[in-house]
Amino acid sequence: PDDLLHDPRNTINSRVKVLKEFFLSLRRSEILPTFVLVDKDAGQIAAIQEAWSWTANIQLCLWHVKRAIDRKLQDKKYKSSQYTARKAKKANEQFHFIDASWIPGGILCPQEKRKEVLNMVKGLHPLIPISREIFLTSMKIYYQSVEEMYRFCRGNNLVHLWD
Repeated sequence: PDDLLHDPRNTINSRVKVLKEFFLSLRRSEILPTFVLVDKDAGQIAAIQEAWSWTANIQLCLWHVKRAIDRKLQDKKYKSSQYTARKAKKANEQFHFIDASWIPGGILCPQEKRKEVLNMVKGLHPLIPISREIFLTSMKIYYQSVEEMYRFCRGNNLVHLWD
């Protein structure tokens, strides 16, 4: 697609438009993916949504997920928590295990806990069995992941990670 952007015959003048045209041409060729792995590029995501929003599940690739988590973990700037009593109550309505009265004071995630956090995101996918022929749905994975992270953050008083 980048070659198209620099082609003098090209009337499409932005990278996002080139990507959209490229993905739409794949759709016209009846290439209909079930899922598409992307980085955090908003242009890629918009182009894929235009071409296949009705058929493809757009997912962040594991490398980019881990990179985003690692960046958050390494952020040493103190930021006041956005986790308010109202957010805690709303979270409790969606996830019964969340204690609506827990509003942590919190600390940044210590170095020795970071690897543990990064390991939490591995191996959970609806197409990867958790044991012989047992698969979790996306919603079950989401629910369990929220619970695992909540318990980790609460147990270690890591408000900035939970926030």
